Amino acid sequence: MASAPAAAAAALALALASAGCGGGGADAGTAPVAEPARSGSGWFEGSGDGLGASLDLRGEDAVARAVGDAVAARARPPARASAVGIAAVVNDRAVPVPAPRFTALFEGGGALPLTGAHEALEGLRGPAARRARALLGRPPRAVPAGGAVTMYVVLRGARPDEVASARMVALPGEPIALPARTR
Repeated sequence: MASAPAAAAAALALALASAGCGGGGADAGTAPVAEPARSGSGWFEGSGDGLGASLDLRGEDAVARAVGDAVAARARPPARASAVGIAAVVNDRAVPVPAPRFTALFEGGGALPLTGAHEALEGLRGPAARRARALLGRPPRAVPAGGAVTMYVVLRGARPDEVASARMVALPGEPIALPARTR
């Protein structure tokens, strides 16, 4: 199983590739691109206007597990479904942008906002919540110009396999579609 930094680096590399980053050599146009999926993969990626992201709603690293444990410990009775996702966000723009928000979209037209992991932990006490907060560190407030951040989000009320696509918004009026991809 990959460590948190290794998993984040892999997600970031994929996000950079899907956002058109990663050099401009002769082979840049021949890099493999993930195949579109109908829905249910839990993996989404997309880019537009200098911003790109990959979102894995089946993300598996120490931070995602800790957040999931803390959120599950709170649920009385347990929620219908809850999943912790890992998002790698890349900003190729010349200026920083606010940390984005994500929304899960469903085949039937419904939508659920994904809660930032820091928000999901608000008000939680106990060892699981303390461990999750320690592993998360400070939430990113922005994505630096020419940089990237890793974010953790919580999907509540649905399973990852029910999500058809996702949407990312860093700047009002500039949504970026994140279609489902095969794993």
